[in-house]
Amino acid sequence: MRSINRISAVADGDTGYVTMIAIDVSYWGSSSSGSDTNDSATRGDATLSIDDDYADVADADYVRMNDSGNITYRFELNVPTDATYDTFSYRETVYINGSSSYESRNTYSNLEIPDDGMVQETISVNIDDGDTVEVVIDNVTFTEADSGNEDEVTLSFNTTDYADYEFYGEDGDRLTVTPGNRGTSSITVEAGEEVTVWYGAVSTTPTLPDQFEIIDGGILATNNSADEEFTFEAPDADATLLSLASTPDGYYTITAGEGITLTYGDQVADAEGETILVPDGEDVDVASTTGEYFSTRNAATNEKHIGVGNEIADTTDFTVNARNETVYAVVTVTLDNTDIAASYEGTANNTVALRGERAVAVGTELTIAAQDGEGSVVIEGTGPVATEALGTTYTVGESDATLTAAWTVVLGEGVTASIDSTTRTAGTYYVADS
Repeated sequence: MRSINRISAVADGDTGYVTMIAIDVSYWGSSSSGSDTNDSATRGDATLSIDDDYADVADADYVRMNDSGNITYRFELNVPTDATYDTFSYRETVYINGSSSYESRNTYSNLEIPDDGMVQETISVNIDDGDTVEVVIDNVTFTEADSGNEDEVTLSFNTTDYADYEFYGEDGDRLTVTPGNRGTSSITVEAGEEVTVWYGAVSTTPTLPDQFEIIDGGILATNNSADEEFTFEAPDADATLLSLASTPDGYYTITAGEGITLTYGDQVADAEGETILVPDGEDVDVASTTGEYFSTRNAATNEKHIGVGNEIADTTDFTVNARNETVYAVVTVTLDNTDIAASYEGTANNTVALRGERAVAVGTELTIAAQDGEGSVVIEGTGPVATEALGTTYTVGESDATLTAAWTVVLGEGVTASIDSTTRTAGTYYVADS
């Protein structure tokens, strides 16, 4: 018996593998012996051989040819593990008696990779007694499984609930709505993409808060009622949009003022300007460096002060009440209305006059001046005499303060005076009216 081992493999830039498996099949009539190794398979009247150098690509398993020239062969694929593959292709060429011209050639394309890796095929050739048949398998290629766009997610929704709603991607193009099963439809977008939902053509306009949960797990949508649309960011995984058949609970932005720490669940805002998002009606824990606070609901529009006695102890939870708010730490600032003019810039760049005794947000910068342009403004201490004037501004700190007008008194060298029942020597003093 003659056995031809002609197996080679070369790398292919597209698949990483192009494998040639040379299989020599010799017709022996009535032999009945049988044996198997990784590089050959013998079954009585035929031999299938694969070079050991390429055993990492495929292993010979079985071959047989009967008197009529019907050949059955089988080999096992060693599928590469560098990626996920689901189909393969190969070419089969049959030679008779080592002829330089082939008897037949077939290409098998896009075959599903068997679960057990075994590839089996039956072919038929015309032979005479004593003919030697060679079957050459080459051009074995593997095709990666189509995993789709890994960055894309499918967002499903109730078809009836979202009837006449229109969906748009970041590029402004309308997204295709795909009908699904049992009253469900969906859109496909990239994870992280901003999705715009227009409800201008909906027969009954939905009632939507400025912010609301559109996907379970805290994915929020921002509503723009003027444009009749809301937007949200697509999550990282497939999800279902919540129904808008009834008004969804609103989520509101609560902002920390200076000296405030806000806590809700695992959300913490502990610096001025930091925010948390909280559902309507939920309680927020507030800690104030002054022990008291107030929120914008307690103050007049665009103002950062309230009347004394309206402060809230920081041991009391702050309950969200269907609005975005800022929470301020607060102290009492007392002004002598006859001697001091004071104002500050409100939250809408408006000028707010401050008079008398007020609870004022920590960090508020007051513009101050003595009335009629005479004298200076000082922080009143234990008596009517101060050694430093404030200038034209005062930033509210974390302690209560009384601001008053004072006259400047300069004592020269060698001069002493009794001020506030205390003897003063040379220096500059700011003395309040007394």
